[in-house]
Amino acid sequence: MAGRITGYTVEPDLRYLRGAAPVVTYSMFEHDEASRRNLALAAGELAAMGATVDLVRRAGTWRWNGLVRRSRELTAVCWFRHPGAVERALEALRGRYVAGRPSAVEGSWLVPDVRVSGAEPSGTIPASAHVMPVGQGEAAVVIGLSPEPPLAGMASHPLRVLPCWADHLSRVRPAAALTRE
Repeated sequence: MAGRITGYTVEPDLRYLRGAAPVVTYSMFEHDEASRRNLALAAGELAAMGATVDLVRRAGTWRWNGLVRRSRELTAVCWFRHPGAVERALEALRGRYVAGRPSAVEGSWLVPDVRVSGAEPSGTIPASAHVMPVGQGEAAVVIGLSPEPPLAGMASHPLRVLPCWADHLSRVRPAAALTRE
């Protein structure tokens, strides 16, 4: 309501934000066959590149056309041994898992939820994951461009996202920005 956050996920496993190993996450809706197939293809392709892949369920909440939307999502958390493998993984995701491209897999998103931690690959932009525990081992995660969290009490972790997220994330404002306006 205060305009600080445009969306968040509720996640049961935040190891991808704290790990020393390079990690790429890729998320899809869990509610339809095209999304599940898309995620299975991406996870298989990333595993073939040497990633250890964990599938994690999470809930998404975002504002779309003035309404609050919620979704069940499945996230492939892909752990790599070497940062160089992250570059190849992102190349594959950009090439086949972004909607609107000729080679896009059915069910791909125009703005895919791809997060990178533990590496700084080219073609990504810096962002932060702001985390607030919400009980039973779960946490709400807000992604923003500012390293300063949008709400007091949130812990922040650096990560990288695809540039297509820049416009969406520029609307996530830290609490201090509201006091300066």
